[in-house]
Amino acid sequence: MKKCAKGIGILCAAMVLCSGCGNKDAESSMNAASENIDQSYDANLIFTQGDLEIDTDGIEVTSLCQNSEGIYGIQHIRTNDEDPTDYSIIKLSGEDAGQKIELPNDDYEEYSDLSVDNSGNFYVVKRIYDLNEAAEDDESTDAKADESEDAEPMYLIPKQEIVKISPSGERVWNTPVNEKDEGDFSGLYNIVYAKNTGVVTLSKTGISIFEAETGSETRLQSHVLDDYVEGNYSQRKIYALRDGNLYLQQTDHNMNDVIYKYDTSKRDFSEVDGKYLRERLEGSQLFPGTDYDFYVDWNDGIYAFNLGDDTGVKVCDYNASDLILNNINYIAKVGADDFLISTLDVTSGKMDVYYSMLSKANADDGSEKETLTFAVHYISDDMRKAVSKFNKENDSCRIVIKDYFVDYEHYADDINRMNLDIISGEAPDIIVAYGEMPFESYVSKGLIEPLDEYFNNDTELTGTSFLQNVFDCGKRNGKLYTLIPKFAIETCMADADLLQREELTLSNYKEICKSRNIDPSMMMGELTKEDAEALYSLSVLEYVDTEKGSCDFNNQGFIDLLEYVKGLPESEGDEISDSIYREKKALLYPVGIYTTDDYVWAKKGFFDGDVVFNGLPAFSGAENFIEIPFQLAISSTCKNKSAAWEFIRYFLTDEYQENLDCYMPVSEKAFNAALKKAQEGEYYIDENGEKQEIKETITTDGVEVQLGAISEEEARQISDLVRTTTKAYQDDGAITSIIAEEAGAYFADQKSAEEVASIIQSRVSIYLSENS
Repeated sequence: MKKCAKGIGILCAAMVLCSGCGNKDAESSMNAASENIDQSYDANLIFTQGDLEIDTDGIEVTSLCQNSEGIYGIQHIRTNDEDPTDYSIIKLSGEDAGQKIELPNDDYEEYSDLSVDNSGNFYVVKRIYDLNEAAEDDESTDAKADESEDAEPMYLIPKQEIVKISPSGERVWNTPVNEKDEGDFSGLYNIVYAKNTGVVTLSKTGISIFEAETGSETRLQSHVLDDYVEGNYSQRKIYALRDGNLYLQQTDHNMNDVIYKYDTSKRDFSEVDGKYLRERLEGSQLFPGTDYDFYVDWNDGIYAFNLGDDTGVKVCDYNASDLILNNINYIAKVGADDFLISTLDVTSGKMDVYYSMLSKANADDGSEKETLTFAVHYISDDMRKAVSKFNKENDSCRIVIKDYFVDYEHYADDINRMNLDIISGEAPDIIVAYGEMPFESYVSKGLIEPLDEYFNNDTELTGTSFLQNVFDCGKRNGKLYTLIPKFAIETCMADADLLQREELTLSNYKEICKSRNIDPSMMMGELTKEDAEALYSLSVLEYVDTEKGSCDFNNQGFIDLLEYVKGLPESEGDEISDSIYREKKALLYPVGIYTTDDYVWAKKGFFDGDVVFNGLPAFSGAENFIEIPFQLAISSTCKNKSAAWEFIRYFLTDEYQENLDCYMPVSEKAFNAALKKAQEGEYYIDENGEKQEIKETITTDGVEVQLGAISEEEARQISDLVRTTTKAYQDDGAITSIIAEEAGAYFADQKSAEEVASIIQSRVSIYLSENS
């Protein structure tokens, strides 16, 4: 089951977004970001994607490596289940592309990793399975099974050896791997040939160096290897770079990925530093290069850098090239200008690898097209695909992406920079509006184009039914200013027996908790003072009128909120049991319903029996909110409004609406289809053409819960929740920060709640006046 952003969506989001508000020291990061948001494209960075010189469809090629003559991999071909897999080394690029060297094997041998030197010699890992050992293990397993039904299954661990193959395909030598690596079922992590070191293997237990001429093995001893900390996301790997030296990447005691260089004279490793290296080591895969030390796939393109560099150099621009490249797991420079890449497709449920060439495009392609700027904060895959689709289909106009994203730590600064461009006369043609932007101010100043005329003249869209309550969130003062393609619902789920038909609010929660024998501080489960900014953001929706530029914090409802937050624990102490809702020790479970999966996950994972949606508690009532990840708008100064409409309307078409993953569609047809599919459950088609349900479970607090299809009644409950929710959640991080700053004085008993509310009223009033 695919899980999208689960659980306390608003609560988590508010904490992240508000953390950067009001940052006065981010000017340097804002200035540094100017290069990232330059909407002009360098023609030298535009590439087209095409097939390799050889046909790789239907064959499996793994463990790619490169020398000065080309790129090679291990090809696997299995014609049927009875015959052994045929292995060969295949050349993927350069002269004689497609040439193969057959690797001898029988039924119980396989080849798993490959490296090559500049003389064309290959070094490959061979894994040999001993059937006699397997038979003995089977007998042992059967004997244990007679004694215990819970006996663990036995797995056959292969013997491993390194084999050197000459350019003509002859075996030069073969040497067993180190005995410490033999007992590891996962085998070797990788193998490389480093000119100044030799043939090097890396495993969980350490590093071995094999002399290239003879195959003799030496085990490395180093404090760096001894200090290795294995983490869930660590990428322990060795590289042979263009300088001929060996490099190691592994996790240190601070759980940071570090690169070390091997010194052959000292026979030890030393750490390599570099600002850009540090930035890209976390969560990025590095690929050794021929004209740079490394290439890396990063957000909007392929970047190249050398060890010690402060910045990377963009060598391929995905946006300018209209390329949609996901899950890149190999990058190599081919010739003077091109790249060979491999991508992993997981959408089919299989791990399909595709190989392609990125070739530099003609510099004149598309140069005469009119350009429209599309302003975003971090370009998502669906947006990038929409831009690519538009650019390929439109002969006279081209959309250029202007991405304001720098990093998540400076989110507020990124949004402020985007806001500054809009209000200073440098507005992009098409704008992705986020909840933290003063959109009402843009509308009142005439900076946003009304969309009513475009929509009413669009016969396809006017003939489509939309969830009107969600669609209307794009209106201001009765006029349509934004399109909303997708949404989620933020609410609180509760046990139906506990709440029944009562609505829990901040004005009655103490009485309701008391009558249910529940500690009032556990009204919303494990909420703490650290989470309170999320509640403050909800109070903004209740006590601030952004259209009128007014606020009212001098009221009993807001004071009750401050009193409730004061009673919460400072931070999470001992881990709270997931079963607190099942055991009726807490009332409200904050949850974001992004898809029906989230409903199933929350209901079956945390409750026993029926549930109700209470909404998020405020003083005057409880409210469910429509969470809108983004809205699409056209600037009133847009150079070609018809073309801009043609682009944004795509997000309301069936093609987009019927292919959403992690949010609910605004189209009635697509929404109803999603509910119907959820009632069928997830399934696969077996060899007989029959549907077989995919049964999945989750474990909460040691309790295993079966997940599956929703009932018709549950589908109706989700539908009712969606259709009756009318208020959009919009966070103003600046106001939330003001509340958080001043509330501390009340929590520390330095001021009364009334005094704090009055100060907040004054500060927010000034803020609204300055930003109206």
